[in-house]
Amino acid sequence: MGKLKFKRGDKVVANEKAPGDYRGRQAIVVQHGPGTAEYAVNFDGQIVYLNSWWLDPVDEVTNVQQE
Repeated sequence: MGKLKFKRGDKVVANEKAPGDYRGRQAIVVQHGPGTAEYAVNFDGQIVYLNSWWLDPVDEVTNVQQE
């Protein structure tokens, strides 16, 4: 198995590739899977499964906005 993009507890934000309802929203990763590139994330008590390419680390987004 390859390296995971995120681990449980990571703060993420749904990027512009994510479905419209989630774009720009921050969440916490609660689980990897069920697919090889999917993550269960918690948006204020709502658990949804999103693909890894729809998510960016919150720290990365914050650093880009500050530059």
